[in-house]
Amino acid sequence: MHKFPETGFLRLPQIIGNPNAVPPIPPVIPVCKSTWWAGVKSGRFPQPVKLGPHTTADEEQAKVDADGEIKDLESVGVMIGENTVIGANVSFRGGVIVGTSCKVDPGKTISKNLPNCSTVM
Repeated sequence: MHKFPETGFLRLPQIIGNPNAVPPIPPVIPVCKSTWWAGVKSGRFPQPVKLGPHTTADEEQAKVDADGEIKDLESVGVMIGENTVIGANVSFRGGVIVGTSCKVDPGKTISKNLPNCSTVM
């Protein structure tokens, strides 16, 4: 689980990850950049805060427990990474994050986060 301060700002790579960074930054919300910005436009994700002429950040408002781990993502619905295939009649618990390139067979119930490249049969 990712650790965050109770308040503060995050840059986009800290949210959607950057596998090319040294060291690689794992995603908190495994979506591509265009999906993130579409979510900002639709109101699914929070509007960024302008910090300077060429710098924006997202205000960290997730609820965290005493260890600094995110504990309440239910309000954001379900996050599904790119290249993921979801079968018909699949149900999700609120706040679940499904990684990129996953496959979920029809009729399954997903109640826990799925790492990238997972298969649920």
